[in-house]
Amino acid sequence: MEFKNVPAIVTGGASGLGEGAARALAAAGCKVAILDVNKEQGEKVAAEIGGIFLNCDVSSADSAEAAVAAAREAHGPCGVAINCAGIGPAEKILGRDGVMPLENFNRVIEVN
Repeated sequence: MEFKNVPAIVTGGASGLGEGAARALAAAGCKVAILDVNKEQGEKVAAEIGGIFLNCDVSSADSAEAAVAAAREAHGPCGVAINCAGIGPAEKILGRDGVMPLENFNRVIEVN
């Protein structure tokens, strides 16, 4: 498949697997939009790969819709979507000290 100038969206693109995917897509010629909550790192990666950064909390429909609309405005309709946004708190669902607070568990489910 030819990726030259294909618009791509990568959620969680500021770090980890998402950053790797964003870099690989940019190297293949895609126009990459990084959607993430980490503004500082997202802007840094976007600048390094010639892409754009859009602040986005994937657990919020309004935030996600606004970011996708901005990506479309900047690059055109999305041709590649990579979803790498995710969190993993350093706590057990059920541990020696009891259960994880419900709001922490819900946040993991909403993001992942």
